[in-house]
Amino acid sequence: QIYYSCTNETESQTTLPFFNLNQGNKWAYKLFNSNDNVNYVFSNLIDSVTVSGDSIISGNNFVKLHHREYLNGTFLNYRLELLRVNSQGHLINSDGYVLHPGTDAQYQGFREVFITAGINNSPVSVGTITSQLQPLLSTTVEGVNYSVYPYYGTFISTHPTIPNNYIFDQYQEGIGLVKQYCSSLSGTSSYEYRLVYYQLQP
Repeated sequence: QIYYSCTNETESQTTLPFFNLNQGNKWAYKLFNSNDNVNYVFSNLIDSVTVSGDSIISGNNFVKLHHREYLNGTFLNYRLELLRVNSQGHLINSDGYVLHPGTDAQYQGFREVFITAGINNSPVSVGTITSQLQPLLSTTVEGVNYSVYPYYGTFISTHPTIPNNYIFDQYQEGIGLVKQYCSSLSGTSSYEYRLVYYQLQP
C-alpha cells in the first residue's frame, strides 16, 4: 500500500497496530523552520525513514528505524533510531523515554531539561516538560487530512533568560508520526517535521 501527500484521501488503518512498526514500512518527512513560530520555510531537507531489523536491549526487543536525510536531493546524514511499544501501548525509545502514549489519556510524561554550561560543559537544569495526550484532532498536513492524537508537552522554565514554551508530536493510528513540532529554548525559532509520503506493509 502506497500513499502520497498529493492525494486528499487516506484509507482507514483500524486493523493495524496503533504505531504500526511493521518491517519494510517507509515514511518521508519535510523539515520546515521558522523564526517567529508563524511563518515556516521548507529547509530543503527530507528525512526518509525505513523500518528494517531489530535489536535486543536489556531483554527488550526494539525495532530499527533507519533515518536517511537528504539536502536538496543529496544524501547528508544517517542515524539509527530504536523504538518499541511496551505493554501499556506506549511508544518508547532506547533511552526509556515515552515518545507517545498511544491512546492512553491517563498517562502523563515528565522530564527535566538540561543544557551544558560552564567551563566543563556541565549539565544544568533549566526547566521541566510535562506531557499529556490531547483529544483526537482533525488536521491537514501538506494538503492531506489526518485524524491525529496530539501528545502535547508544556515546558516550564526555571531559568531567568529562558521563556516557557511547548512541543508536540501528532500520530495517526495505523500510520505513525504525522507532524512533530519543537521550539528552541531561547527566542522564537522552531521547526516542524511534516509527513509527505508513506508506504505501509500489510
